[in-house]
Amino acid sequence: MYTVKAICAREFRESVKRAAGVMPAVSPPLTIETFRPDMISPCNLLYIKLHGLPGQKFLYGTNLITAVSAEQIRQCNLKETIVFAATCFFPESGLMPAFFDAGVTAIIAGRGENYADRTVVAGADLLGIYVRKLTRIRATPETALKIAIRVLDNKLALRKSGKAADALSFEVFRRDERTNIK
Repeated sequence: MYTVKAICAREFRESVKRAAGVMPAVSPPLTIETFRPDMISPCNLLYIKLHGLPGQKFLYGTNLITAVSAEQIRQCNLKETIVFAATCFFPESGLMPAFFDAGVTAIIAGRGENYADRTVVAGADLLGIYVRKLTRIRATPETALKIAIRVLDNKLALRKSGKAADALSFEVFRRDERTNIK
């Protein structure tokens, strides 16, 4: 059975519910004080749409309320989990080592700001829905992302929408020397 879990800022509840295909844990009311590992683990795909900041080892909910820390992530059972992060600055946040320490096999994320919508599946969320569907049928994260980017690129060309084009730059990160994640 393929299991998806999701966590997001309160304003993204509707778009994440549609993109991830599950009801997400929402921050707030979720905060660093109320976070529990079972909210995000175990699962095959973890969909994250919280706010991230460069150099911060925390993810934030609405109004930048701290939702979870790197140390809390390390306590989760994310063995064999793929993370899809529609989160600004996720690779620059300093959180990726904590996810790999928790057992994540791959992280799909974009550098810098990532644009999406609060209620409609668009931008990074549209990429995420394709990744979810493809990994469910056992596509590797690399194959899923490559196909998802191709489909999203075609849709953006049809709509002439540039705001969500940052999703076309998402990458697969793995714990190895190539990605400099230690």
